[in-house]
Amino acid sequence: MTFQATTSTNSTTIPLTEHTLANIGELLAMCEEFLRTAGPSTHAELRAYLRHQVPPADPGWFIDMLGFNALHLGRQLPTHTPAPREIWQEATQ
Repeated sequence: MTFQATTSTNSTTIPLTEHTLANIGELLAMCEEFLRTAGPSTHAELRAYLRHQVPPADPGWFIDMLGFNALHLGRQLPTHTPAPREIWQEATQ
């Protein structure tokens, strides 16, 4: 199965496989988990970085959006799609 991603600025359609969507979702979830559990110095660096973005963003919003988008991508996948971590674990056994 192939998913189509259309950009908002033009009508370009890019095919994405289940594997690609699962990988992107897992990467977003890993980033969200890392940032949510990071220490004060990492949060300070993220806050400083986001302050200089256009528009400026709040670290809490940014971390939440990583998690929400990971969840949204995961719900787009068919239920039989294995998570990338599961595929890796099976391959290493």
